[in-house]
Amino acid sequence: MTSFLRWTIRIHKWIALIVGIQIILWVAGGVVMTVLSIESVRGEHNIAQPAPVAILPAELISPERAVEAINPDGIVTEIHLQAWQGRPVFNVLRADGASSLVDARTAEVITPITRDTAIAVASSDYAGEPEIEAVEYFEEPTWEYRRAGPA
Repeated sequence: MTSFLRWTIRIHKWIALIVGIQIILWVAGGVVMTVLSIESVRGEHNIAQPAPVAILPAELISPERAVEAINPDGIVTEIHLQAWQGRPVFNVLRADGASSLVDARTAEVITPITRDTAIAVASSDYAGEPEIEAVEYFEEPTWEYRRAGPA
């Protein structure tokens, strides 16, 4: 055997070992994910159930007033009435993908939220025990957020 052939065989064996270990770990991870329930894999057991919110139409401002409150720079594409933190809000979506929350009773613009509001939202949405360790404000959104505006 030539020395080139010996080196080729050694390199082939090491590459096969590395690829083989990766395949075994990939299959083992797939087996674990199929054994566990999909809800626990997604972490759905950590999501708190929101309290129902009574929305009386007579108490609400008009959607037009909600749009006026945020004074949008661009075109408004959608307005949704939804419950948020125990109160009704209008979620105003613009063509650029940004959204704003407006209190549906008082026309108070909620977004951007404050640090204390972010902590309250995280605490009310999480059903687990650990306390929040840190809150970090991002002027430019990270790739995980995938939306326009601060996070």
